[in-house]
Amino acid sequence: MKCPGVLSPALLLGCVVAASAAPPQLELPAEARPVNGYVIVAPKTDAVSITYVALDDVFPFPGEQLRDAKTFVLPAAGLAEGRYRFVAVAAGKGGEQTSKSLVVVIGTPPKKDDPPPKKDDPVDPVEPATKFYFLVVRPDGPAAPAFSKAMNLPEWNALRAAGHKVKDATATEALGVKFVADPAALPVVVTLVVSADGKKSTIVRPAVPMPTAGPAVLELPKGVR
Repeated sequence: MKCPGVLSPALLLGCVVAASAAPPQLELPAEARPVNGYVIVAPKTDAVSITYVALDDVFPFPGEQLRDAKTFVLPAAGLAEGRYRFVAVAAGKGGEQTSKSLVVVIGTPPKKDDPPPKKDDPVDPVEPATKFYFLVVRPDGPAAPAFSKAMNLPEWNALRAAGHKVKDATATEALGVKFVADPAALPVVVTLVVSADGKKSTIVRPAVPMPTAGPAVLELPKGVR
């Protein structure tokens, strides 16, 4: 399906090309805890490969070094008490992908019946999470192989799992989004915020070059004002 034109990011979400094959099955627990110093999760899946993307700078053991490369293994010794987030991205034979979140819990979380902090106790302020719409704009015509390779990075699915939206569009399809960019500079990423009803969008950061490496993709939500 080809979109005739894009008037708003909300409409972009509806322009999805049907996949040629079903995405792979992926089942794993929402949370996992260490046993004997290691967190080990063996997912139920028919995928040909699984990539585990770390969201909190704590990295699992490289899958290619394991007997079963699809297993998640995290050495827990020395980790501070807390919750560490990961995204599992499973790939099928044809490149179809499925992503699921996994949280590793280190230590014992407070019980529900623990007393709340006293009014005079300092409480760290919690900033509300901001979710963004990352519109990747490329030149008109067929997508270049380098562009398709960059858009298939598993870190894009990590952004989706964190609550952000990601969509790519040609320059013509993105005419409804009033961004400024030199056509020679495409592809670029335009960062927007979409209203709760999906009828209004606001550009919150000018167009930036499209990242072509996973770590740079994960940096996109940072520094947006």
